[in-house]
Amino acid sequence: MADSLASRLQEFAELWREQIEVNIGESYFSKIIELPEGSPPEQKLKFQAEESKAKAAATKEYIQKGSEIIKLANDVQREALRRLPYWMKPLEQDRTAAIFFQRALKGHYDYYELHPIVEYMRSLAPRIAHPPGALHQKFNWHKEWTKMEADFRRIDDPRIFAECAPDYRGEQDVWQIRGETENTDTQECRSLCELAGSALDRSYPEIPMSEIVRLQTQHWVRWLCYLRETEPEQFSLHKYHMAIKGKTITRDGGVIEQLTEVSANACKKCRAATYPTTRPS
Repeated sequence: MADSLASRLQEFAELWREQIEVNIGESYFSKIIELPEGSPPEQKLKFQAEESKAKAAATKEYIQKGSEIIKLANDVQREALRRLPYWMKPLEQDRTAAIFFQRALKGHYDYYELHPIVEYMRSLAPRIAHPPGALHQKFNWHKEWTKMEADFRRIDDPRIFAECAPDYRGEQDVWQIRGETENTDTQECRSLCELAGSALDRSYPEIPMSEIVRLQTQHWVRWLCYLRETEPEQFSLHKYHMAIKGKTITRDGGVIEQLTEVSANACKKCRAATYPTTRPS
């Protein structure tokens, strides 16, 4: 269904584009360049006004023609979102498409907006045929969190810490994973934070987290934000004083000391969330 709709949308968008750009656009372009030299500018403006009017009429016609297929595509997207397991959030492209369909159902869109929607509809085909919930439920998240805990404990370097400080404008948090000495190797710890942050958003059953944590686009930053919220006793609050435009402002930040140990303990708590909530009958 999603694949066939994508093909129909692509064909519809191409017919609409050809009408606007070729049949109308090139026709009036020829009329304008064929005007005799010295023609009054009003003649060119007249052709341009006629061209705009013709394109507007064609656009209105095609929006009416496409109303049915747009409604079908919207229904398919809604069904794909309905089939998402409760713990999985919509993807960014899901949100973008939903915003498009809200406008398109009211007739507020143009042909050049359909190409990304065509690709999006094609991406829905496997999601509808094979809902992702079964795959994530079968994955052994208990074992995965156990392994991550062991990997964090294996590093066992109390010199590694994470610092959250405001950027130079004092507007956004900037995280860094650092060592107390220059020769401290933080790369493996950062890689594990990347893995843990990715697992946070996929683990089943769902691990509770705030929207601030969930919406982080970098996995390792998501993990550090999660630690800051769920292990507050391990987050030392710092005040940062900054001079901006001649004024001194104060922003909050802080440090997570002994990052590997704090992360290992957090992995253990995440593992606890993977136990069944009910006893087998």
